[in-house]
Amino acid sequence: MKTWSFLLALMLWMPAAGAMERLDDSLSPQQNVVPQLQWAYVPTPGRRLSAEQLNAIVGHVKIDIRLRTQDYIGKHAQIFLRMPLSPQGLSRPGGLRVNWTTELGTFASGTAVPGEAVPIYNGPITEAVMRDLFDMTFHLDARYVTGTITLKPEFEIQIQP
Repeated sequence: MKTWSFLLALMLWMPAAGAMERLDDSLSPQQNVVPQLQWAYVPTPGRRLSAEQLNAIVGHVKIDIRLRTQDYIGKHAQIFLRMPLSPQGLSRPGGLRVNWTTELGTFASGTAVPGEAVPIYNGPITEAVMRDLFDMTFHLDARYVTGTITLKPEFEIQIQP
């Protein structure tokens, strides 16, 4: 019991990492982008496709992301890309996965599914606006598409001690 009370006292004494705050991305030139979608697999004679392959859709788009970080200059922080939990137009969040690579190297490449926050930066904030070009690939399962998909990812920052 003494060990637990000591650990609890230590945890209460330790400073907590900063809370997540949403970053302003309104400087990004494209706020509404429409990826060109296509079937991931084309049926060919003699080739049998699984249900997943028959319903796989892929889309690509390049997005210029600019995040206002002037309030955090001189601080060490982690920046996250957060996917919405339930994107409009999908009956099931598992019907979407997004992969991206970045061109300028400011942010990290990664993969996210709805509801997930993925770290894309960890380090000192040195600029008022952080920018990168994201080459995004959307992987959709047509069985869960119910209409036009609206995806509004957010960017969040957490100041590190």
